[in-house]
Amino acid sequence: GYEGNASRLFNLLDFDGSGEITLEEIDTTQHLIWQRFRIWCGRHFASADEMIDRLFGLDGQSFSESLTSHGWDGGCEDLLKASLMLEAGADREEMRQSLKWLGAERRRQMKREQAKKKAMATRCRRHMETLQARAELAEFKKYLKAKFGCFFRAWRVALSDNDNMNIQKPEFFKACNRLNGWGGNAKLVWKALDREDRGLITIDDLDAKSAEVLAHFSAFIQEKFGGASAAFRAFDTDGSKIMTQQEFLEALKLHGFTLPSRQIFDGLDRNNEKKVMEDNFLFFDKWKPLPFLTAKPNHDAVEELRALCLQKCRTYCAAWRRHFDRDNSNRCCWHEFSTGCKRLGFTGDAPGAWRAMDVDCSGCIELQELDLKTSSALLDFKAWADQEFGSLRSAFAVFDNDSSKNIDYKEFRHCCRLYGFEGNVICLFKALDAKRDGSISLQELTFLDEWPVVVDEEEVAQAMLQSRGTSETVSPSSKAFRRQQTVDLDSLQSRQLSRSQTAASDASTMASPQHQQQQQQRLA
Repeated sequence: GYEGNASRLFNLLDFDGSGEITLEEIDTTQHLIWQRFRIWCGRHFASADEMIDRLFGLDGQSFSESLTSHGWDGGCEDLLKASLMLEAGADREEMRQSLKWLGAERRRQMKREQAKKKAMATRCRRHMETLQARAELAEFKKYLKAKFGCFFRAWRVALSDNDNMNIQKPEFFKACNRLNGWGGNAKLVWKALDREDRGLITIDDLDAKSAEVLAHFSAFIQEKFGGASAAFRAFDTDGSKIMTQQEFLEALKLHGFTLPSRQIFDGLDRNNEKKVMEDNFLFFDKWKPLPFLTAKPNHDAVEELRALCLQKCRTYCAAWRRHFDRDNSNRCCWHEFSTGCKRLGFTGDAPGAWRAMDVDCSGCIELQELDLKTSSALLDFKAWADQEFGSLRSAFAVFDNDSSKNIDYKEFRHCCRLYGFEGNVICLFKALDAKRDGSISLQELTFLDEWPVVVDEEEVAQAMLQSRGTSETVSPSSKAFRRQQTVDLDSLQSRQLSRSQTAASDASTMASPQHQQQQQQRLA
């Protein structure tokens, strides 16, 4: 009975240009309600007959009351009843025909569960070593801080020979063997420190914030005094050639150095003698800090870099994987970043761009620093796929119905909606389609399997114990455990909370009598 221009209406509704329209494009809120109801039914009822008996066969209970009694808490019961298209007085066969979709939903869920079971067998093994390495590094740093007071002194006394600021792998292992009171796994610590597998580490790998303070102090004495010896003589106001900590701190304050200075003195005082001499300062004359340690944040350089990424690679995800995160860890250290900028052809202020992106001076950046929208889409999809299928590889196998090893946009969107993904499919597909050919290959999706996952504290604690060959149970709150996270939980949880609040708001609106009356009128 529609008398308008159907072709024009179709084009208006087909906002993604896919050539087909879905309930989501007509009414997003109703789509979400129906999607959640369909999945809920697939998990609660083994067949159409069981659903009929449990929801429609209870004497004295309305459809809404039956839904609630069986655990449905999504509201909109009247709308759902209308959506099932069951006429009053319909017989069982008519009901079965109306519920034919339930069988397909059950088959999809069984397929998903089989894929998940298969993937989970390898998923834990793949991530366990990473968890163990990060937990072991936390214990190693805790030990160094307790024994030496600061990482600068620990580096000079325990790890580095002749104040060398680069430590090779064999040298590190020998240094670990000499440490008294630490019985950890040096190989796992090295794995956590040498994230890009360069075969060497620097002090910024151990603790970027300590390295930053030292670099600023080194630049300060070079610019203001011309070198370490001249700086010592300027600080040694009484000419005693010996300086206590108090004298050192007062001298720095007098000459205008405002960063935390106590750890500098502790590092210079290698033997914890509570005093330093000129020879202790000479260390700074031969150390060449990495350029980003003293750079100022340059947000304009970040925008230039982002523009170049889109110009050269067309998507942030493609630029990130091709130039900065070639090991698919979603973690890029300075050395990877510097090399990636050269590979990309970026001639701007790379150190300044790095400092603007590495706000907390953690020593690494993630895709979210390059583009938050792309990162959020990928992380949300990864979290969903891991939960539903066990891995991205398993999800791809389920999505790829024709075994073509490629998934086009229609197929991708269709599967995302069928299996309950509620994120932005258009944004996600554009991020994953690195070649911009309108399809996603296995390699364009499964790299996300290598990204770190969110793990709970108990899992990391037990990983730390397993690395030491013990079955003892450790509480995450104990002193022997320091929580490690492989993704930014705060940002992830805030996104999930925002999404939940939006969904709750939609559901609340849908459940209101006024809204349901409007929807009933639309259906009529």
